[in-house]
Formats: sequence, structure tokens, C-alpha cells
Amino acid sequence: MGHSSCVRSLSWSPNGGYIASGSNDGTILIRNAESGEVEVGPIEAKQGGVCIM
Repeated sequence: MGHSSCVRSLSWSPNGGYIASGSNDGTILIRNAESGEVEVGPIEAKQGGVCIM
């Protein structure tokens, strides 16, 4: 599972265990930083793409 458009924003969790990615497709995915598996999402943005988190 992944984004259907380019990723515009990335953010690491404070403990380094997770990476959140925001995309032009209007979704946010939260992945386990070690395995790369999606653990949360997709979370739908209210309008348009996600450019900053």
C-alpha cells in the first residue's frame, strides 16, 4: 500500500520508530520506520494534497 501521487512531506516520530508521509493524493500514511509496513492510514485530508506536517 502506498500513495498514488508524489510525496510532498515527511516527518519522523520523536522516538524514531515511525515515519509519516503526506502526498499530493491527499493522504497521510504512518509507517513503521524499521519494517516499512503501513501501521496507520490512509488518513484522508479535508482538501487537496498534504504539503506540510
